[in-house]
Amino acid sequence: MKSVFLDDDNLKNELIKYPKIVKRYFKDYKINPIENSKDSLIIYSYISEDDEEIIAAETQSQFYLREGKTFFINIFVKNNSHNFFENFHIEVINLDENISIIEENEHQEIDEEILPLSDYLITYLCSINNAWTYENINLPQIIISYNEGNINHTLPLSLPKFSLIKYNIHPFMGKHYLEFIYNIFNKSIIKCKTGLSQFILLSSRSGYGKSRLIQEMKFPLLKDNFRYLIYNCYDYNNMNIFRKLICDLLYIPYNEKNLFYTKEQLNTMFLSNKMTNIAADTLSSFICNNSYLDTDIEYISQYLSMLIEHVSQKKKIFIGIDNIQNNSQCFFKILKELILYIENKNLNIIVTISLNIEKLIEENINNIKKFTTFFKHKIDENINQYIEFKPAGFQNEKINFWMNSLNRNNPSDSLILKLSQSFGDIPLEVITISDYFKTNSILKCTSKGEWYISDKKEFYKTFDEGTISFEDIFSIRFNSIFKLYPNYEEAINQTISTIVLFNNNILYYNCLEIVNDYNVIDILRDFKIIKLTSNILSFYHDSIYNYFQKNILYSTLMINTVYNYVINNDVIENKDSILFNVFFQTGNVDKYSIYGLKLMQKYISQLDYLSAIQLGKLLFKDKKCKEKHRAKYLLLGRLFGFSCSSNGNKDESCEIFLELCPLFNEAQNILESKDICDFYRDAVNSLLQSSRFDEALDIIKYYENVQNISQEHKFLSKNREGVIYLSLNKMDKALEVFNESLILAHNIENNTFFWTSTVYSDIALLYFYSIPCIENKVKTIENFKKAISDYNQCEDNTIYRYCEILWHNAFVCILEQDYESALTYIDSGLKEKNQQESIYSIYRFKNLQALCYLYKGEIDLAIDCLRLEKSECETKEFITGLIKIYNNLGVAFYISGNPLQAFHYLELSFSFLSKDRVYLKMFPVLSNLLIISKILDKPTDQIIKIIQKTQDVEFIKHCMKLMKNNNDIEYSWTLWNFKGLDYIY
Repeated sequence: MKSVFLDDDNLKNELIKYPKIVKRYFKDYKINPIENSKDSLIIYSYISEDDEEIIAAETQSQFYLREGKTFFINIFVKNNSHNFFENFHIEVINLDENISIIEENEHQEIDEEILPLSDYLITYLCSINNAWTYENINLPQIIISYNEGNINHTLPLSLPKFSLIKYNIHPFMGKHYLEFIYNIFNKSIIKCKTGLSQFILLSSRSGYGKSRLIQEMKFPLLKDNFRYLIYNCYDYNNMNIFRKLICDLLYIPYNEKNLFYTKEQLNTMFLSNKMTNIAADTLSSFICNNSYLDTDIEYISQYLSMLIEHVSQKKKIFIGIDNIQNNSQCFFKILKELILYIENKNLNIIVTISLNIEKLIEENINNIKKFTTFFKHKIDENINQYIEFKPAGFQNEKINFWMNSLNRNNPSDSLILKLSQSFGDIPLEVITISDYFKTNSILKCTSKGEWYISDKKEFYKTFDEGTISFEDIFSIRFNSIFKLYPNYEEAINQTISTIVLFNNNILYYNCLEIVNDYNVIDILRDFKIIKLTSNILSFYHDSIYNYFQKNILYSTLMINTVYNYVINNDVIENKDSILFNVFFQTGNVDKYSIYGLKLMQKYISQLDYLSAIQLGKLLFKDKKCKEKHRAKYLLLGRLFGFSCSSNGNKDESCEIFLELCPLFNEAQNILESKDICDFYRDAVNSLLQSSRFDEALDIIKYYENVQNISQEHKFLSKNREGVIYLSLNKMDKALEVFNESLILAHNIENNTFFWTSTVYSDIALLYFYSIPCIENKVKTIENFKKAISDYNQCEDNTIYRYCEILWHNAFVCILEQDYESALTYIDSGLKEKNQQESIYSIYRFKNLQALCYLYKGEIDLAIDCLRLEKSECETKEFITGLIKIYNNLGVAFYISGNPLQAFHYLELSFSFLSKDRVYLKMFPVLSNLLIISKILDKPTDQIIKIIQKTQDVEFIKHCMKLMKNNNDIEYSWTLWNFKGLDYIY
């Protein structure tokens, strides 16, 4: 034990940390000598439009409210001394009747005492009434009082001037929009307050007001004391949204490159929020690290859900996620899991998500379709908690918009009719043209507030040009800025170009350092070209960003300015992406091929397959890259194909791999053998997933003949070949190849038993699906036990293989009719899965559990288990699982004496099965349906056609025998008298 002598100074330094204890137990001990408080206690205020906006607060003299009804009065207190100050109070007086304080001290309570060497931020969330009817409003006075020793201090705090002159938000209107907010959404708030969590999907085309709706939700939510957390996927995409959400829940400032907390500090914060050690470590690693494995997703999803549950017990939460359409598969996986967790726990949370159905990336359509199917299924299942609202524009209310906008009262007014007939019903387009007319003085306002045509020539010229599309309307508005500010044309173009190069996401101070002009940023904000949210500058609407991506011209000076700034600034986020944009725009293939490859690797490490696909599609067609940098081009192509496969775009993935195969074979002198082998491994896996077995065998020939191939890849190529033959139902050939792969596995020096265990699992599967006989049953059990034994002697840190072995143990127990032991293994597997594994693996265990109940004769319990499993599979769209679960439900209902219900489920199973190629694993479904159809006198022609397509002689013979007699289901194609049951293997 180490002893430290505390002299008077050391003792004071320790005790100063605990002033309350000192005051209570050491009243006479003087640890707080009065210092000159002139510089020791710093207090200042600033105003911001969102609670994360950081202002140069000491110098803020003027604040302009631009958006919404709310703003924050922020009071910052910093104690630089070892003193502590008591009886600290803030008094707000002379509150203007047009301002209401909704909430105080959201971030931190001072508790009447300022501790030494500490700082505090006290916020007052305020709302303003009828902002568009005023220019200036008087802010309240702030009086600060505190005691410094025996001395009392009282001082007024100066607030900046508050102006509405730049307030530029149109009144919220439209009958069905108003109905949604003031009726449907308000009811959702009431339901949530009573413990019924709410989920809202806003879906429409671009410009129909989804973001505005989320903004309008803010005021009623804050009035009801909700935390209001919103995220735009253009600012934070994919997993970064969940990083930001975690940080916001704990009031941690989030910046990917400049996190203000260490991993250890984050761990402590999570532990203080009732997280387990594993959960705390997982979440802190997730925030600090920007790469993770697919198996990490379940961890993150589970622990994020637990954190939200804990935080929501303190205060109700609203989570809004805007523009979800371009996120990857892992984002939707976590989002669905989070929604289901919140629903199951009935947390006081409202989740609102918006989907732009117009701007979908082709490769992401399947992910979007799965999510919307899931959400609509939940609406049908639980209409009290799930809502979909489809904003439909102004419809017949555009006359009301123009009347309101121009302050005219006659719907037959010629100006009103002209405008309403000429411009459509999309809110964004109508507002854009309205702002154009007003800011360019084409329309002017009388002293009574009524707008009239001031410049008839320009007014009617707009109509003559037939401005129909948003691009036309926006182009007119944007170009008009140069007429009003001719001296700013270069600076405006530089600012716009910079934001585009930064992927529509740049910190305010970064942009300011590049452009070096406050005014140009203000001008673009005034014209609603760009917006500032949480200190991030981005375009006001994604349609504006898309416009500039197509139409911006980059000057050499601007490109060089951005390049020099980024290359010399280590804390820039997404540096590789920005530099890729810079070099791609200048046509520097030597550079953009390097950064393109780095970006592809980064996206894949973040499981952001969609971004990888978009970039891969761009570079895969790039002839300059293909000709000048063949090695990088091939590596990019492999990552492109892998991303397509991982994202579920199987056909596209296969075509990419097949196109690249001969090129990789020719590139053995310019690529490492490992890179070539990794390519062929991924190519074979992609073709296997798409049931393109013959083409996969062709790739194996390339794979096996790579020069200097490693022992591990020799094994993998042979093992994949065995899987192909197994899938083709060529059992003898598959067994021969698996035995060869077993010899190769023994030659791998590193972790030999892991590889041999894998082969024994494959061989066990082969015997299980071979012709049912006692000999094959014995060999199945024997090889599963070898797989288990070898695994127990290997090193393996993956939860996946560990759970696979638990499944093997349970399955062996079932084969040996030891159902109680099987249930014990299943229970262990489910406990592991509930924490971290894939949905696929969870259902494999649950299916085994239901089958154990069937074998034990507990039919009702088995049916209940299978029904629950069915519901979850339907929600998650797990098709393979559904085919087998429907089959097993059919068997269970037949055994229970309900052949009609049995036929219903078997027919459902068959309907899914018919859409894809038939595997040997699916034989029980076909023979079961054949038997039940004959028993109920149903047609069997379609079933027979599918059976013949299997090309399995033994199975076809078996089914032909069934056709001759009305047999019981126990005569179905059986796997050792399992009576037609099937397994999610």
